[in-house]
Amino acid sequence: MAHALGARSSGVPSVGPPAPQLPRATFRHLLSAGSLVPANPLRVIAHCDVDAAYAQMEGARLGVDAHAVPLCVQQWNGLIAIGYKAREYGISRHETVAEALRKCPGLVLVHVATYAAGSTAAEYHPDPSPTTHKVSLDLYRRESLKILAIFKRCCPLGAVEKASIDESYFDLTIEVRKLMLELFPYLASPPAEADGGLDAFLPDLVPTPAWSALQGELAPRDETLPWTWTDVALNCGATIMARVRATVVQELGYTTSAGIASNKTLAKLCSSMHKPNKQTTMVPSGVPLFLQDLPFQKIRFLGGKLGDAVASEWESSSVGGLWNVSREEMRAKFGEESDWVFNVLRGVDHSAVLDRVATKTMLASKSVRPPIRTTAEADHWLGILAVELAGRLATAREERPGLWPKTLTLRYIVASETPRSRQAAFPFARDVSIECLTVARRLWAEALGERASFTVVTVALGFSGLEATQGGQKGIAAFLAAPGASHASAGASASAPRKEITPPVVSKPAKPRRDGIAAMFQRSGNAVASSSTLKPPSPALAADDRRSSGSPAAPDDADTWQCGECAERLFYKDDLAAVPLPPPPRVEAQPKAHAAPALPNEDDDGDFFASDDDKAVAPGASGPDGSAAAAAAERETEARRRFEARKVDHSDWHFAMALSAADAAPRIAPSSSTTAQGSAKRKADAERDKGRKKAARGGIRSFFTS
Repeated sequence: MAHALGARSSGVPSVGPPAPQLPRATFRHLLSAGSLVPANPLRVIAHCDVDAAYAQMEGARLGVDAHAVPLCVQQWNGLIAIGYKAREYGISRHETVAEALRKCPGLVLVHVATYAAGSTAAEYHPDPSPTTHKVSLDLYRRESLKILAIFKRCCPLGAVEKASIDESYFDLTIEVRKLMLELFPYLASPPAEADGGLDAFLPDLVPTPAWSALQGELAPRDETLPWTWTDVALNCGATIMARVRATVVQELGYTTSAGIASNKTLAKLCSSMHKPNKQTTMVPSGVPLFLQDLPFQKIRFLGGKLGDAVASEWESSSVGGLWNVSREEMRAKFGEESDWVFNVLRGVDHSAVLDRVATKTMLASKSVRPPIRTTAEADHWLGILAVELAGRLATAREERPGLWPKTLTLRYIVASETPRSRQAAFPFARDVSIECLTVARRLWAEALGERASFTVVTVALGFSGLEATQGGQKGIAAFLAAPGASHASAGASASAPRKEITPPVVSKPAKPRRDGIAAMFQRSGNAVASSSTLKPPSPALAADDRRSSGSPAAPDDADTWQCGECAERLFYKDDLAAVPLPPPPRVEAQPKAHAAPALPNEDDDGDFFASDDDKAVAPGASGPDGSAAAAAAERETEARRRFEARKVDHSDWHFAMALSAADAAPRIAPSSSTTAQGSAKRKADAERDKGRKKAARGGIRSFFTS
């Protein structure tokens, strides 16, 4: 019996609770590289975060076990990380240092490292002040990179997405397929008598998954339902995740918690069910039980104004209470873009795990108090920010020696005004901090030099366009490593002679070939087959031959592509418009003056105003700063992926037409009319999609743009 790939929509009813089981898995779902799609019932996604990350990392630095000794990480007068032993005393992040000490007089307090004027690196100063020092997260970023390296090494066939300093998502689908074929070799090919070949269902006799201490906890499930091959796949994912977590403990000493499920939303939700140092797996038959009474505003992007509007409209605060709201009702209220809300309330999430470990941007930001009112005051903070950026670039270059930024951007906020920015090309230089300060001073003069007075409340410096340069790296590295080169204090005189060279051409990684099933279990460089992103393979042929059938007629810019066969043009802006605008995280009220600051849950690399100081990036917290930029970046990444996929699909369409004509008798090349018809159909589909998007504007999007 044939079973269509991607029939996941059949598991999403128009009203009512989620289906307790995914579509039945076939041999194609297991064996075909073309089945690596989000709707595959054998898809396995994991979410892993470090338990009380900052506390563990500071404890490791001091030789203190944060699980055995009450330890907290302090920032100014507030707490940004609470070790699990300290939590036993009832200490929380919303308390001041004095309040925490009253609960636990023996509490070990560690103030986060800070930068000071004239320093060449972040240090643990005895009495730092927010008026003169800047918080540094460098230690946590360095440890995060070590953890990510272990993740990638332990899952060479999987995609790993860094979500923040202390958490990552994994697409384990291919790793799970490999393990399933090792455990059940009879699944390597359909039985000869099977009806439908690869589209035949996997055997009816499903082995009972073993849930032991190795696999961790299993979220409650409907015991009346039989085990499925989806459950077996998730069990294999739990085995793989347990090995990954054990490796982190063995090599770095850090404990982690994880969740394993069929998508990112469920994996993240169940990773917090049993902590610390545990993992939880959720099989499809357990999804309705888990979501029934869950407050829906605990789901990412369902807080804030949208969550309040949904709760008010249907007078419900739980996920189960919204199951009787039909898709049509939700569309009528919030537009077609509300489909993602409807789906996620039923445990359906097709968002991709994006294999992005390399940093594309770096920033150093400071919310200054008192505000900057003079050029001398600005120079103090620009010098500190320059030293931080130089140190972070030096650390990144240890992993990628050819890494260098294209531009340096100065952003600032003048009180009662909108944020503004200036940017300039960043040249190669021996002393990065001095060069950074020199460029920053020039940008500051251009931006504010002619103003009689100003009150700057936030200032930031950021590198963008970080890429490894092509060839010649030995010469560049030798230039940068010349005697006396270092990222010394930018507070020193910037008038010293400096040498600049023209940056070489930046090399872009070659697009991975889309080979067949054998490619699933091979990894070369950064080419990762993610079940969220890999498209069905083309017929076997040389990459050059395939590309030539739809090659651009002329050099394209990054946002436009023209087909050499039919001259049709594709535009990136169309894909960007088609990607729903992700709702921003909920904006909480500002804390009282005596309380510790609210803390966001995103690394600050994506937002120039996610300061390491007043908006300290703390694991496990949530807040406005940094998250909006991260959501926007994720939207742009998804739009770029769709744009690239459309180009490949267009070229493949021409190639398929050529193959069909070549196999036909008599052999006739594809006619221009056929090509034109296909082009016209695609244009008509695109116009229809644009109409739908336009009709939806003003619906759910309005909750996040006002």
